[in-house]
Amino acid sequence: MLLKLWVRGTRDQRRRKGERYTKNTPGANTRHSLYIAEKELAAEMVDDSLLPELEAAEEAALGESGTAPDPEHAKYLAERPRSEGLFGPDPLHPPALADVVAELRAKTDQDPVWKVVISFPEDAARLLGLREGAAWREMVRRALPAMAAEMGLRDGGYRWVGAYHAKPGQPHIHAMLWQVEGAGRRPAFLRPEELRRVRRAVAREVYGPLRAEIEADRTALRDVLVRSGRLAAERDPAQRAKLERALDEARLKAIARGLLQEKAVPPARWPAAEAERVAARIRALAPRMPGHGRAALAYMPLEVREEARRIADEILALPALQPVRGEFERAVEDLTKLYSHQPGRLEEAVRKALADVRDRIAQAVLQEAARIGRQEASGRAVAEVTAVARAVRGGAELPPTMDVDRAALREAMRAIGRTVPVDTAGRIRRSDPAWAQAVEKARPWAELLLRGLPEPLRESAIPRGAEILAAHAAALVRQEERTQVRAAQRLLSSAWQALRREQARAEAEAELARRRAVRQRNREIEELRARLEERGADLDEVRGRW
Repeated sequence: MLLKLWVRGTRDQRRRKGERYTKNTPGANTRHSLYIAEKELAAEMVDDSLLPELEAAEEAALGESGTAPDPEHAKYLAERPRSEGLFGPDPLHPPALADVVAELRAKTDQDPVWKVVISFPEDAARLLGLREGAAWREMVRRALPAMAAEMGLRDGGYRWVGAYHAKPGQPHIHAMLWQVEGAGRRPAFLRPEELRRVRRAVAREVYGPLRAEIEADRTALRDVLVRSGRLAAERDPAQRAKLERALDEARLKAIARGLLQEKAVPPARWPAAEAERVAARIRALAPRMPGHGRAALAYMPLEVREEARRIADEILALPALQPVRGEFERAVEDLTKLYSHQPGRLEEAVRKALADVRDRIAQAVLQEAARIGRQEASGRAVAEVTAVARAVRGGAELPPTMDVDRAALREAMRAIGRTVPVDTAGRIRRSDPAWAQAVEKARPWAELLLRGLPEPLRESAIPRGAEILAAHAAALVRQEERTQVRAAQRLLSSAWQALRREQARAEAEAELARRRAVRQRNREIEELRARLEERGADLDEVRGRW
């Protein structure tokens, strides 16, 4: 689909070695306007390598003097079945050939006139929607102003005319541009960089709609590849849920554009073996990540950057991604073919596009490795905070890395723990606003305990550390309360036992006293009985005497 653009100015003061220019005479310019308006163009006009020969043949046929063509050439001009006549910027008012001829004849040898040919192969023209002369003319009306702007011609300071030639197999457009009177004069010679800008300007206008369509296809396929790769690299459940939604969106867009069949699109969840293999490599990369700075691929050490790219290449080689990768490579080739058909250029474009996708996935790999590293470092720091809180609760020695006043921390934890809301079962009511206030009170101590962490990790670990301290503070208060309750219970138990012992002793003494009294009473009764018995014997003796 290669655009062929030929731009030549008439003779200027400068001339490159081996360069051929057409004569800048009013007659030559006039004859060229008749040439493009009234006859079929020879096929060589669209081939730059044959342009000098064509120009020589044209000059020989038309003559060098600028006079009218000879009879044979006049007959040739009369047999022009495929020319559709001149057109200009205004589709409703095409330029009259006689007016154009008169204006060109009025110009001097120092007034440059540029001659342009725009051509496509017939199949490429059909793909671009250029199936008839009207479409070709509209394309030129868009392209010529952009080309004139790159040549430095101000809007309103130039005129142009064109003609469509429907040559079988090679339809093309001829155009002529010249500056109007009083617009100044620019050199007719186009420097190589100017010619490149002119070609790019015309290509943008010609390929604009088709390029936008192919770029949209390429972008849709790239999004599927990149989001699939990011999902393969991500292990955090919350982030995976977001990435799965993003991948589903990209998949549906690609399917809606007819780029992929639904069965050819990779699933949102990878097979366990592939996912674990990628995850293991990312975990192995995490300790090699720098402990500071942003996790950007461009700023990573060389060995880290290369390892991330190797992991991304492994992700791109997963079997589930191959259908999408193949379609993506074809879209890149289609986009490149708008400008070049050289195999080397196509391969280079595909290589660069895949390298861009790989680097995007490698960036996700680095971010996941950095997250794992932060998680591990934060976990170690939080574990140290937990160890300190437990040591304070249990009365043990603090870790040697923690230079904190243990008594002050214990007193602060007591004060914080009294404000933590708990239910009847002793569970913390985290939805209660008082819990957030308690965590905020614990934050300064968490900052003190975590002051040795790097700044990004410290900021992320402090909230968790404050929650741990507040929770252990509540546990400390509950522990002390339970200790106090147990002490009170022991005291009550001791008092109760002492009371019971005193009561038992009193009861025993009372029982002993009662028994003593009973024994004493029994002795007295025995003595009385004995005395009575003695008295009874004496009475019997007296009674016997009497």
